[in-house]
Amino acid sequence: MEIWSASPVMKNDEQEDNSDDQIRSECFRAAAGGRIGARLRAWRRNKNMTLDELALATGLNKSFLSRIEKDAKAPSIATVMKLSRALDIPVALLFGEQVADSDIHLVRTANRQPE
Repeated sequence: MEIWSASPVMKNDEQEDNSDDQIRSECFRAAAGGRIGARLRAWRRNKNMTLDELALATGLNKSFLSRIEKDAKAPSIATVMKLSRALDIPVALLFGEQVADSDIHLVRTANRQPE
């Protein structure tokens, strides 16, 4: 069984300029086969946030966030939405889905075509 680190190791200043795709790839490897906790921890660390900072940004208790990261607690959808907003990432990334920007189509009500 292969174990992945939940936080990519930065060896020098040049590597801190990772593209979003590289960070996403590292987060998915960190959480491969895992649950939401490993993905949450990987994204939080990639955003250089402490649990205290994430707790402050979400209004959630630090110990509750810690339990989510350890997969000891399952977050509600509302909690996942708060986490995604605080981390500035799409909700789908916390669930382990990779969605290409080209797959997202916004259709305003006024522009909808009748079926």
